[in-house]
Amino acid sequence: MLAGNKRSRRDDQWLILVAPLANCVVVGALCAFAGLQINRLWEHHDQQRIQMERLEASVNFARSRRDAQQEILERNFDPQQLQPLLREKYGLISSQDRLVQFESAPHR
Repeated sequence: MLAGNKRSRRDDQWLILVAPLANCVVVGALCAFAGLQINRLWEHHDQQRIQMERLEASVNFARSRRDAQQEILERNFDPQQLQPLLREKYGLISSQDRLVQFESAPHR
């Protein structure tokens, strides 16, 4: 009986020494895994942020082009802008001016 008691005491002492060490190893492994996952998520977040910035820049560019085209469209179809447009594009003074002026042929 004494031999059995000594063996169980040794086993108990071994468990007392090894159990905290095993717990530390398990906790360390879990912390390492969590750190790797956080790093992976951080990289994904950075990629998503960069992609979002590119999309916002593209949307802003498209919006500015749309606004410029809208201004041109409004100006070209605004009746009040007809005279300034004719002067600007063709050098005309009034809408009665002709783009091509005819000259009579020289007499022989």
